[in-house]
Amino acid sequence: MKFGFVAKHRGAWPVNLMCEVPGVSRGGLYAWLTRPRSRCSLSDEVLGAQVRQSFVCSDCTYGARLGWHDVLEQG
Repeated sequence: MKFGFVAKHRGAWPVNLMCEVPGVSRGGLYAWLTRPRSRCSLSDEVLGAQVRQSFVCSDCTYGARLGWHDVLEQG
């Protein structure tokens, strides 16, 4: 989360300052930027898209419980 914030705002502020505030290293930031995304992160993105689709298809009326059951039915 810290690296994501720094990467998002690195055009507006110097990288040294952005890394110093949350207490992360510049080397860690650049390693994070070049590292491929994990399987867990990719599966979370797919699940999030399914939840979003379920919510939109229900005319934005499904809550957490109905949305979860809808996603389970999709597989």
